Amino acid sequence: MEKTAESSTTSWVPAAVWVLLGAGVVFIWMPVVSLVCIVLGLVATYAGVPKPNSRRRAMLIVGWVLLAVLAVVIIVGAALWSSFEIV
Repeated sequence: MEKTAESSTTSWVPAAVWVLLGAGVVFIWMPVVSLVCIVLGLVATYAGVPKPNSRRRAMLIVGWVLLAVLAVVIIVGAALWSSFEIV
């Protein structure tokens, strides 16, 4: 049986990437945990999914968008938090 780029990917890598990216969304209220999950998902995508693959492209797009959303949440949260006066 000839191996292609699609069949040479171990089946657990894409599932693990989606679980890590999903955990990044679930733990958005804990920014450090969310950041670690999203970064691990991106690293797993770069390391474990072959390049000419549409699933890889989708995973990378979702991962980078989630990372940008997390950055916006942290920046807006910090701005709102500092706007409150503690008497």
